[in-house]
Amino acid sequence: WREKVGKVALVVVSFLPLVVAFAVPDFRIATTCAFGASVFDFALDFYRLKTGRTKVFPKVLNAVFLSLFGILTVLMWADTKRDTVYIVWDGFIIMGTVTFCITVMTLAGHPFVKDFMVDSFDDACQLESPLVLHSMRFMNWAWTLMFFMMAAVYLVGAVTLTVGSPGEQFQLAFCNPAYLTFVFLIAGFGLNAYYPKRFKDPAFRSKLLRKYDKEMEAWCTKYPEQEWSKLYFEGKAQANEERGDDDDALH
Repeated sequence: WREKVGKVALVVVSFLPLVVAFAVPDFRIATTCAFGASVFDFALDFYRLKTGRTKVFPKVLNAVFLSLFGILTVLMWADTKRDTVYIVWDGFIIMGTVTFCITVMTLAGHPFVKDFMVDSFDDACQLESPLVLHSMRFMNWAWTLMFFMMAAVYLVGAVTLTVGSPGEQFQLAFCNPAYLTFVFLIAGFGLNAYYPKRFKDPAFRSKLLRKYDKEMEAWCTKYPEQEWSKLYFEGKAQANEERGDDDDALH
């Protein structure tokens, strides 16, 4: 259980810059603290790489946070004349940039979720398994969708504040929706905890195996020494045997 708690803590720490950015009321202090949290994450991952505790450095998400909050920190302290602009648009700038960067990296073939999954597998070839790829795609696009929705809410609030004077309730919901960050992050962490358990359900796994049967057979043929491959072929052999028995019974 300690290992599981440690893995969860590392994922939470990776999102610490985002939490700090929206938890601290003063936008300039918040951005600076978020940059500090990004540096801490970066240094922690470097330490874990040097001590053999991770295979990935830097992680896509950490690199995005470090670059984004580093640039914003410099701008917000150097360009104080545009404080009003930063106050109105900083939420959208942060979430819009994060969404854009991880989408580009996903389309380029490196989903950010992969960085967090690599250390869970002993052999890199297991990451090529159709079932693992399915899980990776699902989790990656689920997080991307949540980031996109957060950016959309901040955009609505920023545009409305720029062109008019919204009511108090509207401002609470859209113009300073720091609560939204925590709602989506908690939902994301909950999904991280739920989906692996869902993946262990035999019925769900069987459904995926039927869906990716050809891809799974190709992977198992390519890596026959893998334990997953042996289990797959044993299962296929058993299923064929049972099907043969059924045919014999019909005749």
